[in-house]
Amino acid sequence: MLIGSQGRGPAPPGRVESDGHARGDNARDRGDWAEAVEEYKSYLSLEKEDFAIWVQYGHALKECGLYEDAQRAYGRAAVLNGSDPDLLLNQGHLSHIMGMYSQSFDYYKASYELDGNWPAVEMLSSPNVMNVSSESRIYWQVAVSFNKDYYLSQNEYLNGCSFKGIIDHYLSKGELGGYKPNEYFDPLFFSASAGLPLTENQPSLLRQYISSPELYDLSPSSIFDGNSYLNLNEDVRRASINPMAHYLAFGKIQPWRIRSTRVIPSSANVYLMAFRKKIIISDDVLLFSAFAPSGHLSTFQRDLLQCYSDAGYCVVLCLNVDRFDQRVDLVGAAADLILVRQNVGFDFGAWAHACLLIDGLSSVSSVSFANDSVAVVGGAAHLRKQRALVKSSGLDVAFATGSREIREHFQSYFFVMTTPALRRGGLKIVAETPAYSDKDELIHKVEVHLADKLSALGLKCGPLYSVAETDLSVHNPTIKHFDALLDVSPFFKVQLMTMGLLRADDARIQARLGERLIREIVTHVRQRNGTV
Repeated sequence: MLIGSQGRGPAPPGRVESDGHARGDNARDRGDWAEAVEEYKSYLSLEKEDFAIWVQYGHALKECGLYEDAQRAYGRAAVLNGSDPDLLLNQGHLSHIMGMYSQSFDYYKASYELDGNWPAVEMLSSPNVMNVSSESRIYWQVAVSFNKDYYLSQNEYLNGCSFKGIIDHYLSKGELGGYKPNEYFDPLFFSASAGLPLTENQPSLLRQYISSPELYDLSPSSIFDGNSYLNLNEDVRRASINPMAHYLAFGKIQPWRIRSTRVIPSSANVYLMAFRKKIIISDDVLLFSAFAPSGHLSTFQRDLLQCYSDAGYCVVLCLNVDRFDQRVDLVGAAADLILVRQNVGFDFGAWAHACLLIDGLSSVSSVSFANDSVAVVGGAAHLRKQRALVKSSGLDVAFATGSREIREHFQSYFFVMTTPALRRGGLKIVAETPAYSDKDELIHKVEVHLADKLSALGLKCGPLYSVAETDLSVHNPTIKHFDALLDVSPFFKVQLMTMGLLRADDARIQARLGERLIREIVTHVRQRNGTV
């Protein structure tokens, strides 16, 4: 009932209309689309020129499944303002729902060209739309490769220009001047690597790169290697999609993909990184170094990763391979961040690399250093007890064990830097480790002196586990006294089996490790040695 008929006098001018508008909005906000349709329809019978409500009316009709009526409502709004990017975007959505993909492409393209909005780019890259034609396949890849905000950060005087004006500037002046349309496309670098001239009256290099599959294996900049990305994501190569465009559109939201590809001149620093979660200050981060020459993790390595993850660590996998750009199998690996790198410098090389690359490590709760030279006996439950032991130990840097072999020192197969060590620069000691090619030299020059360098920072270092047999022994305790250590520690040195000191059927390990873990270790060693 209208307010004016309730005995309180006539409604003020415009009151009926605004109430209808408000009732429609309220119904929309409640998700009562049928009521919203009726209220907006009533309102528009009186206010026929209200562009915004014609758009809302179209939304409500679309939600009710009245697609043809929604088309007419959007069409009426377009008569009033046909250059509104949000309207065009929603017309694209409606056409997409109705299966009219060619028409939806036209709408999304028009919406994008007005203000460069990301929702339009996302829909242009949806399978049904991108495959409308060869032009649509190229167009969405060009669209996703132009980052308006990034370009404006290089040309602040363009702030306030229309999106079309910004695009025109890039095509007419920006590319020639070496300005980048996104972080990963460097016109000057690409011109040199592709042997294509960067001159006036030539097609845009960005468009040439996007539209020419024969150029996809080239690097568009010094920080993105197209060939590596395609090798690591073979589905992208099969689909003949530009690797940089795919990364910008999908790689950032698909956690199984390598997220950033960087090419650095030094072979020791060639790497790929994949981020699956953001590291936060409350995390206990674990840098896990694993050697997989072929790029395929063994079941033993995968279970180790899962064990550390289940124990509550934020796991960073440092995967050392023969060639950093080879195909790697990371599906299902329980790691929050993955660093694929050339096998240089052994475990310390991997840990140093991770410390240099990962921002914010010195601000987390703790950083542990581990590798695949030891098996975890007792599973995640034993590791959770170890985390509690670290917290109660009073140590700034806690090593699993000490040793008197070579000289008195603490062993590096597992150690953890707690908050005080991180705040006082402990990570810098690891990060500055040179990349040694000789393992014995690494042990003599780095491992046996590590605790001394950390102690020099005023840090308290010590072992988590010790037994009477190891206190006076000059032998490696993880080898000579492994059985005594297993009484208190969760770690078993895989070297005992690789060196032939223990057989798989040895009764001393059968009961402690179990058949499954022993079988995984044996298979892991064979795979690494190339005998499987």
